[in-house]
Amino acid sequence: MNRLRAAFAAAVLLLVSVSAAGCTDALARSDAPPRPGDGAAPTIEQLAELMTGWQDDIVSLQMSIRTVATAADGETAFEFRQEVWLDPRSWTVYAVTDAVSFLGEEASGLDIEMLLREDGIYLTPAREAGWLRISEGIHIGAMIDSIQASGFATDILDDPRIDASLEAGSLNGRDVWVLRVAAAPELLDDPRVREAVLAGIGGLDDAEVEAAIADMIDRYAGEIVMVQYIDPLTSAPLRLEMQIVIDDGSGPLTIVSVTDTFGWNAPLDLPEPEPLLDEEEADAAFDAALGATGAG
Repeated sequence: MNRLRAAFAAAVLLLVSVSAAGCTDALARSDAPPRPGDGAAPTIEQLAELMTGWQDDIVSLQMSIRTVATAADGETAFEFRQEVWLDPRSWTVYAVTDAVSFLGEEASGLDIEMLLREDGIYLTPAREAGWLRISEGIHIGAMIDSIQASGFATDILDDPRIDASLEAGSLNGRDVWVLRVAAAPELLDDPRVREAVLAGIGGLDDAEVEAAIADMIDRYAGEIVMVQYIDPLTSAPLRLEMQIVIDDGSGPLTIVSVTDTFGWNAPLDLPEPEPLLDEEEADAAFDAALGATGAG
């Protein structure tokens, strides 16, 4: 039971990074860059200047995410599928996650609802049973504001720890711009990243943030690779692919996440995390939900 909850907590953190990237990397629908084949491609700097325009008019974002972790022997360590709704006005993230497999065991059929708000991160296997508050809230907006104010986002294209390229490509038969970015894990050790984490996660101090970032960097076994597919007609971010390799001493684990944006500005009906459960009540709710699917 604790292993399953810990895995979902880790998935929440990955979800935050992917959701934030999906929103902040979006391009303005007006003043769109040239279409593939129509002439010279826009520069990455030009795209960066457009990133804030599109999200100013966004009141909701809908995404689907598939995350698969594969061990060195080819065995699937876990697989998650998520439907995600993001409200960028309050930076609330709501997701329904299906754990297709976990540590080699089939777990499909158990839908976990996750809610990330400024006042906490909540999980439930059955909304009518109640919600478990697993940690303090994550202030995604405060993180982004801190990064923008620090100049980190502006300087990143000139950072030697970043390798970025932009070219014409294809996605499901349609012409797109393809932005590829590879970042060294050491990029996370920038003091401006540490300040952003402090701004976004309550209850931490400098020493805790430094220790957490150092531990994270030690676990990375290669570059962080992201590929963004952008519709040149609407400037919509159609897909974001992210790959990382981590190794905690038991062998490398390759984690691949694919985020598809399928809608925006649709009405949102976000749940309230009520009633709240204590640890014992949450254990009982999770066990009951797992038993109902035959995965327990």
